[in-house]
Amino acid sequence: DDSLWESGLAQLGYGDGDEQTVVDFGGDPGNKIVTTWFRKKFVIEDTSIYKRYSLNLIRDDGARVFVNGLVVIRDNMQRWSVGSNATAESVVDVPEESTWLHYTLNPALFRNGENVIAVEIHQGTVTSSDISFDLELAARSNQPGTQEIIFDNAFELSLLDDTEITAVRITDTSTIEKIFINEWMASNNADLLDEMGEFEDWIELFNAGEEAVDLAGLYLADTLPAINPWQFPSNQSDITTIPPNGYLVIFADNDPEQGALHANFKLSKDGEEVALLQKIGHDTLVLDHVAFGPQYRNITFGRFPDGSPEFEYMTETTPWASNFVSTFDVESIRKTPGEVSIYPVPTSGILIVRFNETLAIQNLPVEISVFSMTGRMVSSSHHQSASIISISLENQSKGLYILQIIAGEQRFVKRVVLY
Repeated sequence: DDSLWESGLAQLGYGDGDEQTVVDFGGDPGNKIVTTWFRKKFVIEDTSIYKRYSLNLIRDDGARVFVNGLVVIRDNMQRWSVGSNATAESVVDVPEESTWLHYTLNPALFRNGENVIAVEIHQGTVTSSDISFDLELAARSNQPGTQEIIFDNAFELSLLDDTEITAVRITDTSTIEKIFINEWMASNNADLLDEMGEFEDWIELFNAGEEAVDLAGLYLADTLPAINPWQFPSNQSDITTIPPNGYLVIFADNDPEQGALHANFKLSKDGEEVALLQKIGHDTLVLDHVAFGPQYRNITFGRFPDGSPEFEYMTETTPWASNFVSTFDVESIRKTPGEVSIYPVPTSGILIVRFNETLAIQNLPVEISVFSMTGRMVSSSHHQSASIISISLENQSKGLYILQIIAGEQRFVKRVVLY
């Protein structure tokens, strides 16, 4: 029966000077009342509209909280046995004694009509100098609201009443996937001609997916962040669509007026980067990105196998086709010193191999082997000394060949185009 209980505004307690309502400690400073009870009745007309209950509590020193007769919170109190004269487990001091503690309550605890929330505040000792108590119970209701789709990275919202906002991130399923920057040539003067009959740098894209992909509206750039990216043309799906396991070549010649697949940048043989980009709303997504170092004339660099994370110098350029690396040691191309030169390059059949003076005066025996780009040896010859040597490719098919030149214990590798 709480009909004779006193009432007052929170915060309730004594000893700190910040109380709205001071409660009695019993009159004996050496043997103060250990437990003080508080109770509040309130009415909920329809519990079905409330989906979440939050309880915020200030207690000094310990507390038990009841909702409709059931213990729902036991804070700084013994877990199993708490009597009316039980002390808190510890004495709470500043700042914890004035800190709000936050709890979420089960909505099933509440009922339509009258509800009662009750709290026991327990002192840590019978000589404690103060107690503090404050409590807030908030119920959240889900009412029909508005839905807005935001494409920006941030949005601002002003709340004019007690409203809760839920934000949900939804993955954009329109993101292009499985398109790779697969092969590129950054120094082309004798390899691939564009439709204008010019040798231009080029980039090959590969579709590793199981469905055709139209690249219309995507971008290529030679730097990140992209300052002036080149955009694939729209409404030309016949030339911008890559079939499954298919390829597409874009000429990086800084001549976009020459055709729909001519980018507005060139590649640097000294090394740079290439990025494939997609814009969704205000966001720019990097679909693929490669960075490369110094490149070699008429030699491509790319992924091997197609679409893999591994990169190789190609022993044969393969625009619009699967990348190819033979067992021939193409890495040695990068290690070729300047002691040997060949000319003319390209050649119509006769090739001159010239050694510098340092090698020539050593009178070293020389072996020259010619390999096709499939790795097949097409000719081999032996010579008595490292001087000027003539090699004939007149009976061979047009294309790219590798010369392996062994002078004594030194090995040199050269590339030559037969036209």
